[in-house]
Amino acid sequence: MFAFALVSSSTIMADTKIDIGVIKVDSDFNPQGTEFRVSTLSTERILHLKDQVFAWPMPEPKLFKLKKPLSSIHHSEISYDAKEEDIYAFLDRFDNWSNDEIQPLMDTEVISEHFEQTAAEMVQVLAQFSSLKRKRDGDDNGDESKTKKVQPLYLGSSSFFESLSVPSQTRGHHSASVFAGTFMGRPADRFGLPNALFHPHLATLHYKLGKLDEPIEDPNQLFNVDDKLLTASHEFFVSSLAIYDSEKDRSTAMGDFFKQAFDGQGHERRPYYSNNGKLIGAPDTIWGMECKRLKRIIPHVMIKWKNEHGSGDSGLQIDEPFFKSKRLPMILICIDGPTLSIYSALHLEQVTVNNLLTLDLAQYVDHDVVVLKIAHIHSVLKECALLLKTENEQIVNLVGPVNLPRQCFPDPTSSPPYNPTALPKLTYRGGLNHENSLSMKHNFSSIRCLYIAKPLPDWCANPASPKDVVVKFSTRYNETAHQLLAEAKLAPKLYLCQRVIGNRYMVVMERLEGLPMSFYATEACIAKLEPSVFEGLERALEILKTKSIVHGDLRAANIIIDPEKKHAKVVDFN
Repeated sequence: MFAFALVSSSTIMADTKIDIGVIKVDSDFNPQGTEFRVSTLSTERILHLKDQVFAWPMPEPKLFKLKKPLSSIHHSEISYDAKEEDIYAFLDRFDNWSNDEIQPLMDTEVISEHFEQTAAEMVQVLAQFSSLKRKRDGDDNGDESKTKKVQPLYLGSSSFFESLSVPSQTRGHHSASVFAGTFMGRPADRFGLPNALFHPHLATLHYKLGKLDEPIEDPNQLFNVDDKLLTASHEFFVSSLAIYDSEKDRSTAMGDFFKQAFDGQGHERRPYYSNNGKLIGAPDTIWGMECKRLKRIIPHVMIKWKNEHGSGDSGLQIDEPFFKSKRLPMILICIDGPTLSIYSALHLEQVTVNNLLTLDLAQYVDHDVVVLKIAHIHSVLKECALLLKTENEQIVNLVGPVNLPRQCFPDPTSSPPYNPTALPKLTYRGGLNHENSLSMKHNFSSIRCLYIAKPLPDWCANPASPKDVVVKFSTRYNETAHQLLAEAKLAPKLYLCQRVIGNRYMVVMERLEGLPMSFYATEACIAKLEPSVFEGLERALEILKTKSIVHGDLRAANIIIDPEKKHAKVVDFN
């Protein structure tokens, strides 16, 4: 079933009517396509919009601002029998960019400008629904029994999106990306940035677990292992391969290994409640500190046990509201029979969970190798858990109200041995959107990897600190190509390109003024550009060609035109 809910607000300024389109997709839908229907109703949850806004979900979310309202009938009160209308013809005009009824808005933050600050998070959700298949001319409707009549949604005083369901995306995905899909965050293994870039202790966890299979001259520099730990690791390995009658029996047999790592008994399965008494989660085991002021345990480690494969995915059964209520970084350990998985969890714009390690102990033949690896894992977990615990103690022991932090901006750590210079000291101002402008500071899309930052006086980079810089995090980057064009003033100045923990390059470059060439798409707009723009682009290609370099993604979006429309600079050297 497809459901398209169209919302009009009766609480905005006198003669203004606002439409917000939200598309829900049921996971069990007719693959041949069904007709879309519109239900109109009103809500008091969205206030003071400047114009009509229509949200259409795509694989990469795109939003559109309507220059003309849809022809639906609006009701000034919540209606249970709202008129339905077929907007099929409107959707068929979607691909016609010359149509004057729609204007593309390329980023969530642009839409957010139409909202009061209290409604900003609603806009984030508008842009993060899954893509859906549109019916086109000639398609067979298939089984009409699967086409259900849309019932209007009731949008009362409760949270605006509690009524909206998101389709399950768990089948065929790794639990790391399932977390992101389920929680409308970023898929950790495909888009966005890893948690290691946002928290130094999670960076330590990420880096050291990533070194388990690499040859190291002196392992003692990374891992603290003694005879007692090797004995415990051997016992853990043997107990992980045994067969148990229940999850409780497995946790009892294997639990001592973690008790030794995290100093103490830990807190066995107990329900956790929000301030209004709502159950928010019950992990099997947690380690944390008791905060008397908050009257609860502040966890830094959580464990979920499964006795065998096929009894459910432990990584998916840790409640997202539990993470969300804590906001503090955590280590999540999942045991599925003989398989050990370790995740980092952090509350950014959404809850994000990164899979750092999955180890099937039943696959190892060399006993000594696996026991040593388990000991190294134990050492890393113990070190990082202590760092998180110490940090949490400092936070909850502060005098005054406890305001739990949200890591909205990166805090990267140099990746040894790729650290010849210190990372520049920056104050992040916000995200950089597709219009080459600043996004809202606390409401930028979680899949963005570009930021605008202000260098601090001692920012540790040459030359002297500029007013603003662009910071990019990329899995790969051609520093040579960027530097060649920067020297010819055909690319922004490059201040830094350095590996950081999280398998990313941190790239710091000059902030350019102007718009991407994609905003000059029509012939009339192109005619306004000076010939020097195109001459510069030809020269850029020639410079790269002399070094046998191909840009690979030289499209209009990666060419910035200066405000005077006389010069162009190339960006995006991934």
